[in-house]
Amino acid sequence: MVYWNLFTWDVYFKIAAIAGGLASIIGLGANAFIRVDLLSYDAEAIEKIADAAKEIENKQIQIKNVSNKIEALEYKKEELEVLVTKASLIMYYKQELNRLYEKLLKSIQKNEELNSLIIAIPDMESQLNKLESEMEKNPEIRDILNTIQTAQKRHNKKPGSLIINTILGSITLRV
Repeated sequence: MVYWNLFTWDVYFKIAAIAGGLASIIGLGANAFIRVDLLSYDAEAIEKIADAAKEIENKQIQIKNVSNKIEALEYKKEELEVLVTKASLIMYYKQELNRLYEKLLKSIQKNEELNSLIIAIPDMESQLNKLESEMEKNPEIRDILNTIQTAQKRHNKKPGSLIINTILGSITLRV
């Protein structure tokens, strides 16, 4: 405009200074407005990030709790498997023991001599216990019984004799 003589250089510089000042003020003001918007946006974003972090932490705690429960259940499962195996073995051993008892009873019933011996043993033990209790009351007889028992022990230790202890008493066999 100075070239066409519409303005003088003085006016031009004044207008340029005023336009530059206004541009600076507008630029600074716009920058401040943008910063305020960005700060409010950043604050919202930070709050959202903090909420997301809390939620992630809660989810991690829940996952850990579920993982601990799963481990406890797996241990309990293994423990129950062992118990079931032991219970099965108990049932098997009981059945086998019952089968063996039945087989023994049948064998005893077939063998009349063995059957009568098994019946006679408890009766004989009862009579022996009665006599021993009577004899132990007398001190002289105790010495005689000790001597007899010592002699029997020496006799039973000889080679060729076999002592079998059973639930019904002991049996000495001479081989």
